[in-house]
Parts: sequence; structure tokens; C-alpha cells
Amino acid sequence: MSGHALVLFPALLLTAVLSGGCDRAEPPTRQPAGAPIRSADQLLAAYLESTDADERRRLLDDLPDVAPDEGVAALGRLLEAESVPALQVELLRSLAVYEGQVVRKLAVLDRMLMRGPADPTVRNAALHALRDVRDPRAIPIWERLLDAPDEDARALARSAMDTLGAPES
Repeated sequence: MSGHALVLFPALLLTAVLSGGCDRAEPPTRQPAGAPIRSADQLLAAYLESTDADERRRLLDDLPDVAPDEGVAALGRLLEAESVPALQVELLRSLAVYEGQVVRKLAVLDRMLMRGPADPTVRNAALHALRDVRDPRAIPIWERLLDAPDEDARALARSAMDTLGAPES
């Protein structure tokens, strides 16, 4: 009989905790594995807490569920915190998930490009994300990129400014 009590006790304790019948139960601090992310703050916290690149990529799959204004802001914070170039590229590509949000996207991309990513793949991804915005409000960023040390960046800046109808300097 005592063996059965030991088996049943954890189940009864779990039932008491889940039903609110146990005053000492602490709420879990982590989101259960596989649970959907409900807010940008939760996504940001889970991403920064994880050290596994595959888990970080999986978390990026939750981006479409986050409100656009919060999602773009979260991507900006993640870009500043991320040090792995391949993940930085994925974060930059993730900006395309959100329609509109031009001002927020431009702010994120401007910070990224003016910081001068050391990795050329990251810089290229940031330049292409900026090109994909296709908005005249990006012209000041493109103008600054005309002085970039990289000829490819300068050429892309000239092309983007022509496409956006920027006046000749």
C-alpha cells in the first residue's frame, strides 16, 4: 500500500498545484518547450536565454505571431545582442516578415549598417534588407552609404537612389 501512496503523491501534488490548491507553488519561470511565444518580450527572452543555434532559429519561426511594431523592435534588439553572423543574417531576413513598419525597419538597418558589421555576409544581408524596404525615407541612409569603403555597397547605394528617385548629388 505504501508503494502506491508514493506513486500517487506526485500526481496529487501536481493536481493541487495546477488547480491552485497549493499556496507554495511557484509559477514556472520558463516557457515550456514547444509552447507558442505570445509576445515580443517572451520571444526576446527565450532567444537570448538559448545558446543553441537551432533553438534560436526555431524561435524565429514564431515571429509572424508577434505584433509588427513589437516584432521589428525585438529584431533590432536581437541584432544588437547576436554575435553569430549566420544568425544575424537570419534576423535581417526576418525583417521581411512584417509588412510596412518602414520607419522601424529603417532605424534597425541604419544602426546595423552604421555600426559596420565586420562580417561581409552580414553587411550584404543588411544592404539587401534595406533595398527591400523600397521607400524614399531610406534615401538618407543610402546617401551615407555612398561613402562606404566597399565598392559593392556604394554601387548598391547609387542603384537604390536611382530607383527611389533621389536627386543627383
